[in-house]
Amino acid sequence: MNYYAVGDIHGMLDAFRRILMDIDADKPNEPRKIILLGDYIDRGPDSKGVIDLIMRLQDERGADNVIALMGNHEDMALHDWRMWISNGGQQTIASYGENFDIKNAHKDWMRKLPRYYETAHNIFVHAGIDDQPFIPMDQQSNSFLLWKRFHKGYNPNISKVLVHGHTPGTQVEMLPNRINLDTAAVFGGCLTAAKFGPDSGQPIKFFNTLF
Repeated sequence: MNYYAVGDIHGMLDAFRRILMDIDADKPNEPRKIILLGDYIDRGPDSKGVIDLIMRLQDERGADNVIALMGNHEDMALHDWRMWISNGGQQTIASYGENFDIKNAHKDWMRKLPRYYETAHNIFVHAGIDDQPFIPMDQQSNSFLLWKRFHKGYNPNISKVLVHGHTPGTQVEMLPNRINLDTAAVFGGCLTAAKFGPDSGQPIKFFNTLF
């Protein structure tokens, strides 16, 4: 099984479509799962379109094959209106049109998003984990999974490779036990995805929207 992790999308529908095309063109006969690392909404031009596309992909390919994780922006949209509006929620409102209302189907979908996904060699989350000492994933809190920011160069004390987004940078940050795929697509950077194979926690290929 191959795993394709995609960094923070933030309403950048065209970039998301391009990444999906590249993923689908990569050895299409091999089994795969796409893991989306959260923050589908806010700041970019078409948050509604991004959620529509993810939901359609899950219907067509199965939710077990297109795994969408919860991000802190989805959490804000559900639970903290004022904080959400001041962090890009206005652009999401605009994407739903003049008579704004996040569809009930979209709200229900967001509420059910998992906080992490784990494989033999990787842990996929939106933001981070508590590793001092390491807490089992099913006991990790939202404050870490959705909101944690690592200092640049920090390598967590874990046995698997952590793959996350949340903290935007100009390029992928790669450490022995941590990979940050948020390359600031909504701030003028690119959207990045990484391919992981069945034998190692380190990526074997990258895709981005620069080319």
